[in-house]
Amino acid sequence: MSGKPVDKLFGRVKRVDWKRLGNSLWEKLKSFCIRAGRTAAKPLLTLYYLLMTPGTTPKDKVLIYGSLIYIILPRDLVPRKVLGMIGVFDDAAILAFVLRKVKENIT
Repeated sequence: MSGKPVDKLFGRVKRVDWKRLGNSLWEKLKSFCIRAGRTAAKPLLTLYYLLMTPGTTPKDKVLIYGSLIYIILPRDLVPRKVLGMIGVFDDAAILAFVLRKVKENIT
């Protein structure tokens, strides 16, 4: 595998204040979930609460945080305004991928 070693990066990730990041994310996520509705909000809230759980590994927290940020940001790789429903599938694919990756931590 080519590229830079990730050991230093994972060292920094372990020192991240996830509680502070999660609290700032909460306000954005809360308003997004209200607009999105109950069905769409459940997996997002599951990931958020998993992010805030102390036993979640730093690797899983990075996946969760990245996916939540991607979903609530107004810009997408596949824009909804241009492609309609196809633009929703990229968000759903991200959610499904991350939920599958971290499912052993969900109780």
